[in-house]
Amino acid sequence: MRRALDLARRSGHAPAPNPRVGCVIVDQNGQWLGEGWHKRAGEAHAEVQALASVPDARRHAIRGATFYVTLEPCAHHGRTPPCADRLIAEGAARVVVATSDPFPAVNGSGIDRLRAAGLQVDVGLLQREAQSMNERFWVNTLERRPWVTLKWAESADGFMDPRSERSRIAGSGGVPITGPMSALLNHMLRAQHHSILVGRKTAEVDEPQLTNRLAPGDSPQKWVVDSARKMDANHPFYTSGGMAIEEIHSNAFQSLFLEKGVHSIIVEGGAETLRRWIHTMPFDEVLVLKSPHSFGAGLEAPSLPQGWKTTRRLRLLTDFAEWLRNPSKQPSHSVLNLGH
Repeated sequence: MRRALDLARRSGHAPAPNPRVGCVIVDQNGQWLGEGWHKRAGEAHAEVQALASVPDARRHAIRGATFYVTLEPCAHHGRTPPCADRLIAEGAARVVVATSDPFPAVNGSGIDRLRAAGLQVDVGLLQREAQSMNERFWVNTLERRPWVTLKWAESADGFMDPRSERSRIAGSGGVPITGPMSALLNHMLRAQHHSILVGRKTAEVDEPQLTNRLAPGDSPQKWVVDSARKMDANHPFYTSGGMAIEEIHSNAFQSLFLEKGVHSIIVEGGAETLRRWIHTMPFDEVLVLKSPHSFGAGLEAPSLPQGWKTTRRLRLLTDFAEWLRNPSKQPSHSVLNLGH
């Protein structure tokens, strides 16, 4: 199962909004037959990829084989046929499942179908690891909302800008706080999220591109909190494909997920937007990029509720990246897959 989990992680976040899944097949003697993982949404699932990898000379050994799968095989027709039916048709004898699938169209039906066909099904091996790897999918499915990452950069003494809010002038640009390695990490984070959101003042003052031009992958969809459309329609944010969202509240947030298909989002600024989000909206993880330099005064960075703690710290030349989590949640394995 650990091998199946490692395979699942190879896909990064390419399968989103679907979960990451890995599969390993062994014959009746415990010998490796094949393996695969779900590589991208709409493509073949992990079980099918694993079956395709079995050498022709050993395909006869699939009958009676054991499948180790990190997530319950699907039992419904989506973009692909049901994997549970395929395993039954191939003559599998046993399926070891790390965790059941909370998606309403599955939710135990795949396990039930396999057992009804006479297969031995064991559930729960490395369950916590499998669920943690797909925590974004769990949030999407059970809470019906996007996964939310809050991100900002701050000086050593806790300021996001040496200027006060009042002294920030539209079009004046942002003040660099952290160095090139922090910028690279930030762009990697953007590449692993579906969307990115900033407040109107940040869009007007900093004029950020909000792309992941320093990292491979698609750039996120751009959103700005601009319900009254106070920002000029010809502003570069809009002419480059950015979209407006209503004031931050639960209904607008829910519509991003249900109507716009936003399954993960970075809230990147500014300070007021981040503070309002922290006090009124759900969020799942926080990334703070910290400079070794002090400003002495200016626009203060937001503070988190009591209980949020640093779970990971990474040195980026002179800067530091700190990931913070609510300790009531399991540790993340999906923020940035730097090792895969």
